[in-house]
Amino acid sequence: KVLGRDPAAENEQLTRGAEKETVSLNEIFVSLICCSRGTLGEKAGALFNIYSDRELDNVAPYHRTPVTKLARSITKTADSSALDKNVAPPYPDTEEARNNALRFTVRSNYPYKNTRLGDVYIATLGGFIGYAQHEAESQTFNIWGPPPAAHKEASKTGNLMTTTTSNTNYPLVCIGEIEMAVMWTPSGPSVLETGQLMIRIYGIKFFMSNVSDYYKMNPWVEVCTFRDGRESQVPRWDPRRFLATGQAKSKLTTHGAFGGHIHFDQTLRDGIFGKGETHYKWLRDSKDMGFVAATETWSWNEVWGKQLSTQDFQVEKKFVEMSARKNVMDILGVRNIVQTILLRNQLNLTNRQAILIADSIFNRAGAVPGILEAILVPSVDPEEFMGVPNLAEAATKKGVKFTVVTNEVALEHERQIALNGGFMNLFMNKLLEKGRISLPKHMNIQIPVLGLGGDKPSTMLWIRYVRGGDGQHCIHPVPVSGKGEVWPNVGAEVEMELLNTWPQTKVTKDEFVSCLLSNPILAESLRRMGSGAVEQRRKEPVALEVVIMDPHHEEADQSFHEQLNAQQSILLEIWDADVGNQDFLGEAWLPPLSTLGPRMKDFVLPLKAADMTPDAENGPSRESDNSKVLWMAGDATKITGEIYVSASWVYPAYTQKENEETVVSEGGETISDRAMVQEKLHTGKLTLKIHKCKGLRRADAKKGRDCDPQVSVWIRNDVAQRWRRKPLCRTKVVPNNRSPTFNFAPDTFDIVNGSYESRFPPMAEGWFAEVKQLFELPSARRRRQENLENLAVRTFGSAGLKICFKGEEDEQPGPGKNHKVQVFLGDSIREFKNKLTLACEKEAAYWKNQAGPDAANEAAKYSDVKIGFKHLAMVFVSSSKLQKLIAQNLTKGEEYRLAYHQALNDPSSWEPLDPARSFAQYPQFRFNMKYAQQMRVVEATEAYKSQNLRYKAYAKSMNRVSWKDTNTPDSCFGWAKYEHKEKNGNVLLEEWRPALVGKGDPTSYKVDWLYRPAGSEPRTSLKKDQVLLAPRLPLFDDSIDPRHQEFLEQASTLRSSGKSDWDIEQILNQLQDEKFEEQRKAGTLEQDGEEEITKPPRITVDHIRAFLSRSELEAAKALNEEVNKREDVHKGRQTLLGHDSYH
Repeated sequence: KVLGRDPAAENEQLTRGAEKETVSLNEIFVSLICCSRGTLGEKAGALFNIYSDRELDNVAPYHRTPVTKLARSITKTADSSALDKNVAPPYPDTEEARNNALRFTVRSNYPYKNTRLGDVYIATLGGFIGYAQHEAESQTFNIWGPPPAAHKEASKTGNLMTTTTSNTNYPLVCIGEIEMAVMWTPSGPSVLETGQLMIRIYGIKFFMSNVSDYYKMNPWVEVCTFRDGRESQVPRWDPRRFLATGQAKSKLTTHGAFGGHIHFDQTLRDGIFGKGETHYKWLRDSKDMGFVAATETWSWNEVWGKQLSTQDFQVEKKFVEMSARKNVMDILGVRNIVQTILLRNQLNLTNRQAILIADSIFNRAGAVPGILEAILVPSVDPEEFMGVPNLAEAATKKGVKFTVVTNEVALEHERQIALNGGFMNLFMNKLLEKGRISLPKHMNIQIPVLGLGGDKPSTMLWIRYVRGGDGQHCIHPVPVSGKGEVWPNVGAEVEMELLNTWPQTKVTKDEFVSCLLSNPILAESLRRMGSGAVEQRRKEPVALEVVIMDPHHEEADQSFHEQLNAQQSILLEIWDADVGNQDFLGEAWLPPLSTLGPRMKDFVLPLKAADMTPDAENGPSRESDNSKVLWMAGDATKITGEIYVSASWVYPAYTQKENEETVVSEGGETISDRAMVQEKLHTGKLTLKIHKCKGLRRADAKKGRDCDPQVSVWIRNDVAQRWRRKPLCRTKVVPNNRSPTFNFAPDTFDIVNGSYESRFPPMAEGWFAEVKQLFELPSARRRRQENLENLAVRTFGSAGLKICFKGEEDEQPGPGKNHKVQVFLGDSIREFKNKLTLACEKEAAYWKNQAGPDAANEAAKYSDVKIGFKHLAMVFVSSSKLQKLIAQNLTKGEEYRLAYHQALNDPSSWEPLDPARSFAQYPQFRFNMKYAQQMRVVEATEAYKSQNLRYKAYAKSMNRVSWKDTNTPDSCFGWAKYEHKEKNGNVLLEEWRPALVGKGDPTSYKVDWLYRPAGSEPRTSLKKDQVLLAPRLPLFDDSIDPRHQEFLEQASTLRSSGKSDWDIEQILNQLQDEKFEEQRKAGTLEQDGEEEITKPPRITVDHIRAFLSRSELEAAKALNEEVNKREDVHKGRQTLLGHDSYH
C-alpha cells in the first residue's frame, strides 16, 4: 500500500469493469490557480494559458460579449511571453521551430568542430518591448540540446545535432542555461514591427549532468529570426564614423561588435593543439571574457556581449504582439475550467448544466446545445420527418402513431455526457462499442412491439435538437432494433456540437478574459476562492517624478483667447514715393482681425499721423525717419484724406477633424510633420483689397505737383511688440494724384497667431545674416532647425507643477515632497490620479502652515488642483536620437544634453497609460526601479492628438466602435432572416440573426452573418423585406427616389437659412405637391401602363438627413482632394520653420 492505496483492491475493481479513478495534470493546475492569490485578471490569464492550443492566424470574429478595456489591458500585459523560456522547444528545422521570433544557437568546437550544442527560442518580442536599453533586466533561459546518450551516435556523423534532429528517439534535454537581456524598441507608437533589437549576453553555464566537459566548450552564439518560415540573419548596427563627433564615436578608436550581423564570438581563442585543452585571451578588449571557474560560467563583457540590430530592423507583425503565441482556446477547455470553478465553490451541478453555463457565457453566438423534441415511431423510413419544424404535429398530420420521449432522451443525454468524458454527442460510437444501449433498460422507454424483428431496426427514434457552436437546428433519426437497442455504426450518433471548428467553437484570450470578468457567477466564485486568510504581500512603493502641466487651466484660457484675438495688428502706411526721397502721407490701422469675419467687409479709414507713444490707441506706430520727424514736430495737421479697403479674416485656416489623418512625409509622422501641422492650426488667412485714397496732402507742392502715393502694409506682433522688417505687400505708385485708384487685386496672406509666433526667436535679416547662414556648419543648422521644430510642437510651456512620490524615504525636503502620499506598484492609473489630487491637497496644506516669503506662493500653486477623467497620465519614452546616444555611452556631452531637452519638450515622447491598468502591468517602463520614473499629466484635447502621436494611437485603440454601432459607407449593423436547413434543403424554421448589411442590387442587400453557421456561405444576398437595418440613416444606402432628387438638392440652402429639418420636410413636400398638380393639369405625367397615376411618396426627415449627410461627406472628400492639390502646388512656399521665414 502506498499513500493509502490498495493495488490489489484496485485491480479487482478493474476486472469487474469499474473505471480507474484518474485526474489530469491540467485539472490540478486549474485547481491550484483558482485557489491561489492574485487578481481576478491574473487568474483569468493563467487559466487561459493552460488550455490554449493554437495561434490565431486571421482576424478574430465578433463575439456577443464586447471585449472590455480591462480585459484588453490584461491580455496586453507582457506576462506570458516569458512562460515559454523554460519549456522544451521544438526540434530544429521543423514548422513549429520556424514560428518563433528569435532563435539562439549555441555552438562549440568541442568535441567536434562546429558542434551544435543546443538552442534557445523566443516565441514573441511583445514581452520584451522597452525604451531604455540600459535598463533591460537579465533573464535566464534554458538551453535545450541532445542528451548524453546521443554522443555515441554522433561520433558516426560528426555532428551532434544532426543525430537528434533525424532521430526522435533522443528527446531534447536541458543542457545548460544562458543569462541575457533582450529588449525590442519600436521605431514608433503605431508601427511595432519595425525598431531596434538589443541583446546583452552575460554568460552560459552548462549542467554537468548533461555536459561533462563543460570547461572545454568555449561556446559561441548565433542569432536569427524567421521570415515566411525561412531563417533570416539580424543585421548589426554600426553607428561609428570615421572621425568622432558629438553624435558618434570614431572607427579608429572604438572597437566592438559592429556591422555585419549579430553573432556572439567565442570568449577565448582556441588553442592550436588539443581539443578544448588550451585557450588564449583575445588581444583586444578581453577583460572579463572567458571561463569563470568560481561560477562555472563562460562569460562575455559588455564590449562583445552587447549587440544591437540596425534601427530600422523589421520582424513579422505576429512576433511583436503582446499576447502569447498560443492565444486561442477550444470550447472543451472552457467547459473544463467552468466546471472546476463551480465544483470548487460547492455549486453542485450536473455535467450537462455546467456545459450549458459555459456555452451560454463563452460561445460567441450564445448558442447552447439542447434537445427540443423526441418521438418514437414504429416506422424505419429515415426521410419521413426530415425538414419538419415540429415532429409531433407532423406525425399527427400523417396519422402515424408515436410516443413523445423528450424527457427520457434528455435524462439519457445527461447520463451519456458523464460516460463520454464531457462530450455532448448522443449515442457516440465509442460508447456503443462498449455495450449497446437499451431503451427499456437505460431510458425507461417501452417499445410498442418488443422483440419484433429481432436485431433488425423496427422503430425509429426521431430527435430535433439545437447544435452547439453555431445554434443550428437539426433533426436526426436513430434506428432502434426490435429488442429496443441502439446499435453502433448505423448512423445512430447524434452530433450535438461542432468540434474543433474555427471560429464557432473557439475563443480568443481577449474574449475569454472579458467573458469571465463580466459574468458574476464565475467572477465572484473565482474571487472568493483566493480570498482566504493568507499573508498579505508587501506593497512596493513606486518612485515617480510627476509634472502636472497647466494645473490651473491657464493655457486653456490662453488658447481660447487666441481664438478671439489674433494678436497681430495690420498698419497701412501711405508714402509719397519720390525718387531719392519719400514723404509720409499718413497711416491707418486695419480693425482687429477677429472682428473682420470670413466675408469681405468694406472700410473707409481716415488717415492719421504716426503716434510713437506707448499709450497710443493701437499701440506705437512703426518707427521710420520721415514719420518720426512729423510726430516729433507735432505737425499732425498736415495729414489729410482717407483710404478705402476691403478685408476678411479666417482663423484657423486649417482645422483637423477627429478622424482625419495627418498628411505626412515619406519617412512617417516626424516632428517636422507635426510642426507643420501646428503652424497650420495657428495660422489665419487675411484677404485684403486696397481700392483707393482720397484727399491726400500735396507733398510735392514745391515742385508744382500733387503727390505720387503708394500704400505699404505692415504687420506687428502685439505679444512681442515686434515689427517685421519687410512689408506684407505694396501697391503700385500712382503718379501726381491726390485721390489715386490702385485697383490692388485681392490677395490672401497667411498670418500666424501672435502668441504662437512669439515662441520663436526673431530671424536675422539682411545681407550679413544671409552670409552667416551660408557659412553655417551643418551641425549648427540642424540644431537650430530642431530647436524651432521643438518650439512649434511644445504645449503648456516648459514648466509645470512638480509632485514627487518616494520609492523609499527621501530626506531632502522641497516643493512637491511634503505630502507623504505613496503610490504602489499594484495601483491602477485611475487610483494614481486620485492620489495625485490628494497629494496636491496635502502639499498645499503643508505650505499654508509654513512661514516664509515663498510659502504663500507655494500654497497657491498646489491649491485647487483636480485631476479627473479627462487628464492623461503619461510616462517618458526616450526618443530614437536619445537611445542612439545612450547605446554608445555618449551621455556626458552637449549633444546628449540637447537631445534630452528636446525629447522632454516633444509631446510625442510621452506615452499615455490606460486608467484600467496598474503600474505592474507596464513592465516595459520599469516602474519597479529605485530611481524615479518621469511622468507627465495633461488634460486631453482633440488638438493634442496632432501634437502627441502616441496619444493619437492610444485614443484610436481605446475608442473602438462596437460592432453594434457599425455604420460606414460600406456596411452597417442589422438583423436578417436566417433559414435553418436540413441536408436535403428543407427549411426547418426562420430566425432573425445579427449581421453586417451592405449594398446590393436595387431589390436586395448583401448580408454577412456575425456568427456564421458552419458550412454556410460567408456572404449572401437577401431581399430588402428580409433585412432590418439598425441605424435610421445607413450611410451605405444612397438610393433615393428619382422624383425626390430635385427637391432634396434645395435642403442644404434651406438649412443654411435657419430652417429646421421638420420645416424643410414641410416645404419640400409642398413644392413636390405643387409640381405634381401642375403636371397633372398639363397632362405631362408619365403613366406606367394602365396603372392609376399616384402622387410620389412623401419626403421624410430621414430622407433629408441622409441626403445631407452624404452630400457633406462628398463635399469634404472633394475639399481634401483640393487641399492636397494646393499643397503639391505650393510645396515650395515659405514656412514658419524654414530659412526664409517671415519672422
